[in-house]
Amino acid sequence: MQYDLKIINGNILTEDGFIDSIGIKDGKITSLHPKQNESYKDLYDLDGKYVIPGFFDAHTHMLISGLQEIRLNLENVTDINKVIEIVYKRSLYTKEKIIIGYGWDESLWKNHEYIKKNDLDVTNLPVILFRKDLHMASLNTAALKLLNIDSKDGIINEELLRKIDYLTLPSEEEIINALNISIKKALSLGITSLRDIVDLKTYNAYKKIKTPLNIYKALYDNFYFEGFGKNNRDAGIKIFMDGSIGAKTAAHEDYKNLKMTSNQLYNLSKKYWDINIPVVVHAIGEIAIKETLFALLKSPQYIRNSIEHFELIEDPLIDMINDNTIISAQPNYLQWASPS
Repeated sequence: MQYDLKIINGNILTEDGFIDSIGIKDGKITSLHPKQNESYKDLYDLDGKYVIPGFFDAHTHMLISGLQEIRLNLENVTDINKVIEIVYKRSLYTKEKIIIGYGWDESLWKNHEYIKKNDLDVTNLPVILFRKDLHMASLNTAALKLLNIDSKDGIINEELLRKIDYLTLPSEEEIINALNISIKKALSLGITSLRDIVDLKTYNAYKKIKTPLNIYKALYDNFYFEGFGKNNRDAGIKIFMDGSIGAKTAAHEDYKNLKMTSNQLYNLSKKYWDINIPVVVHAIGEIAIKETLFALLKSPQYIRNSIEHFELIEDPLIDMINDNTIISAQPNYLQWASPS
């Protein structure tokens, strides 16, 4: 056999342990320990480096990951005054009509205070800064006036965020650029497959992108269209049961942040189950998780549903999990982790 690529002198992980060489043809590994006399088009000597299977990231927001590189990236900024400085400097030279940023996290800051309206009134341009979890945003006076939103501190969350979509949603060109940025980053980290949570514009933009990544798409419920689910990479309908811990909108200690009851979730999910589409349910707080489990336990056995996040739980809830429910426990951000 002639291989397209022969890889030698490595530490290559297989289900039976490490081997030193493989042969690849037509993009597939066709031989473990290829013989020395077998021919090849290309040879790669690993010189002891490791080869492992590609990672599958089960919960991603590829559009936002790329947009924060194009717009304003506030990840890892460890001081609220630095955020204010970044916004002010951006306002001096930008041609943007609105400054939009992503990724701020008050847990990194000394006083753990949210960004407020007055902090962002260093410019007359409208400013919208999304918190790391995307369940909260801080707006300055100009942005609140533009959106006709009344907020004493400029902080908005959950349903109110939907009112600003028309201002923050990117063009198709910007979506494609953002996705390509995220795809490049994913590949650089060894991710070869992922599931992305998408709106309809992002779903359609992927059709214009060629990539070796295997990308499965979970579509937000409000963007469902007839025919979704027929593509083998359509990975379910995304439904929200609560918000986030950091935005104080998770349904954990009471029901006030619960977006729907288990019966309402069941009725909504059944609409999709009847056409063989699983549901992808965001549930962080214990109450949200419990209500989700009550609904998903009624799912047909051939439907593979998932609960996203699954963070604040007690043992009895774990006992309710069955083989028909996938737990996509996207880990809590490490800087928020503690014994409590």
